[in-house]
Amino acid sequence: MIIKIMGGIDLAASIILFFNGVMPEKLLGYVASYLIGKGVLFGMSGDIASYIDAGVGVYAIFLSFGISSTLLTTLATIYLLQKAVISFF
Repeated sequence: MIIKIMGGIDLAASIILFFNGVMPEKLLGYVASYLIGKGVLFGMSGDIASYIDAGVGVYAIFLSFGISSTLLTTLATIYLLQKAVISFF
């Protein structure tokens, strides 16, 4: 159950990251906080994917300040989308 909820949040986060140009900075900050928090919490168990979550969260902070890269945004979006899809199965 919790995996599906977190997958849904990852899906929402991927959409927010993809459309970062029209999203409020505060919303990007919430996404960043969620991803960094989740990354740190689950990263304690040594899960590599959790470290990537934290990295995407840090990138979301940069997006909230208007610092972006099309390549990184695309990679982060695809990463979160694939995690969301996998969590629903």
